[in-house]
Amino acid sequence: MNTSEALKRIAGRMQKSIKETKVLYTQCIGVMNDHLVERNHFNIPRLGTFGSVERKERQAYNPHFKKKMLIPRKVSVFFKPSRTLKEEIK
Repeated sequence: MNTSEALKRIAGRMQKSIKETKVLYTQCIGVMNDHLVERNHFNIPRLGTFGSVERKERQAYNPHFKKKMLIPRKVSVFFKPSRTLKEEIK
């Protein structure tokens, strides 16, 4: 499912226009992005927990060049599904 398909489904369930739904969708994504940039976790009931975590720099081995290399620190996003979602998928 892509964004336009999701917007059509949400608009149908809410009985709103796609234009109104797109504004709501954009604002929701913006709020979620802001929380992740600030490295805050948040939970969406029945869906799961989203968060960001900083990974420290580390040494790795490159087998092609047969050399060790330094992988810089980075921030990555994680998602942990809720128990309800896991049960619904089964």
